[in-house]
Amino acid sequence: MTEKAKVVLTDYVWESLDVEKNTLGELADLVPLKTKRSEEFLPQAEDCDALLNTYAGPITAEVMARMPKCRIIARYGIGVDTIDLDAATAAGIIVTNNPTYCIEEVAEHTMALILACGRKVALYDRLVRAGRWEVPPGKPMFRLAGRTRTPTLRSAPTAGAGRTVFGAPPRASRTHATSSGAVVGAITGA
Repeated sequence: MTEKAKVVLTDYVWESLDVEKNTLGELADLVPLKTKRSEEFLPQAEDCDALLNTYAGPITAEVMARMPKCRIIARYGIGVDTIDLDAATAAGIIVTNNPTYCIEEVAEHTMALILACGRKVALYDRLVRAGRWEVPPGKPMFRLAGRTRTPTLRSAPTAGAGRTVFGAPPRASRTHATSSGAVVGAITGA
């Protein structure tokens, strides 16, 4: 019988490990941890065959040297900036990432922050909570109308959320607008 691989999960922020357990099945034993720094997960990871990583790190050459059996470090996110890629290459460790992780969520959150900043939502929230219902002096609220050049800004985050976006800024060509996910056409009042 072949010995099971040991897979250490350095940290995770979700409730269930069913996906990991079902994926690994009988091939490996999963050791889930809730750590933040490499010195916290190393005692369990020194004899691991694989390391699953969300945020804990950094994963340096020194850390990898203490995991001589490790053959893969799999990142749950997009970035690998907490992993020394040159050291991993030298050690023969494959490093993977998830290049599509939260793309739509980041786009939606970016749009939410742009709109919140432009409309000064946080400022007015603080004023109202302090009992002040007023428009303070200073720069007026930012208006998006007429400031975008392509339909990408307006359509990409909302179309990615499963919504159909109608229209496009007046300067955009019909071809560019439709290729960005906008449905171009006149909307008449009812």
